[in-house]
Amino acid sequence: MDYTPLDEATATDGAILTESVSGSGFAGRPRLSAEVVRYRGMVMNTLTGSVLVHGRPTQLGVREREALAALMRRAGQIVSLSALAAQLNTSVDEIEMVAASLTRALREAGAQCLPRHVEGLGYVLWR
Repeated sequence: MDYTPLDEATATDGAILTESVSGSGFAGRPRLSAEVVRYRGMVMNTLTGSVLVHGRPTQLGVREREALAALMRRAGQIVSLSALAAQLNTSVDEIEMVAASLTRALREAGAQCLPRHVEGLGYVLWR
């Protein structure tokens, strides 16, 4: 059988970076494939949530990973607060707290490219 169960720690915080999930999958169901996004020394597998900063694994919370994925998909572009809130299914006020937490975690990991607040517009992943 082509099934490997994931424990909760693997599914949330200790995910492994891979290019795709291999295997035949179940009949009639599409095979899952990961989207790996890269930007300025950071690599993120959006399927597993794993993040590498300059080649080193970085631990982020679920909300921080979701925000980082949204920003990395549009790296270098300003993403409005309302668009981020809609993608993360949360409020605009919560986005401010998530962005601050994400910025702290990425700075501690040694990332030079951090989420920047653009007054009145939103956030941008910028150096």
